[in-house]
Amino acid sequence: MLRREPPVKTLAGQGRRQRRLPYRWHHLLLAFILLVLFVFPFYWVIVTSLNSANQVLQFPPVFLPHGHWINYVEAWVGTPWLRFFANTVFIAATTTILVLITSILAGFALGTLSFPGKKALFAGLLSMMMIPQMVLIIPDYVILQDFHWINTYQAQIIPWGASVFGIFLLRQFF
Repeated sequence: MLRREPPVKTLAGQGRRQRRLPYRWHHLLLAFILLVLFVFPFYWVIVTSLNSANQVLQFPPVFLPHGHWINYVEAWVGTPWLRFFANTVFIAATTTILVLITSILAGFALGTLSFPGKKALFAGLLSMMMIPQMVLIIPDYVILQDFHWINTYQAQIIPWGASVFGIFLLRQFF
């Protein structure tokens, strides 16, 4: 016995039947292929991490992990993870505080105060947002090298101490 769906009421009060499209086999096949394409790189990372160096480089490749867990032990024991975590927290916290200070001060000045050249300064800030960060990598490196800041904390904190987007956002807020 066929089951009929109840009519769907529209604004005019007229009922119309809602048609449900069944899944076709090619939709499911396409979804499965996409699933394999997206999941395979993650699977491959796990397989190569659980194989020895010889098995990783062998041809044809080994698609099943061999349980070479010593790789994880060596990575965990041979690396100062606590130091890396402390460095990350210190750099992120210091940069965040510096960005907040500079963005709040500049955003307040541009949002509430009246001074000559305010519109030109704001237009200059907005034009700086249009410059891709990749263009500035080499000049940033040259400046950091001139300051002898290569491989130091201040090289990772000071260049990011002001955010044009933060200034723009806080100017709109004020």
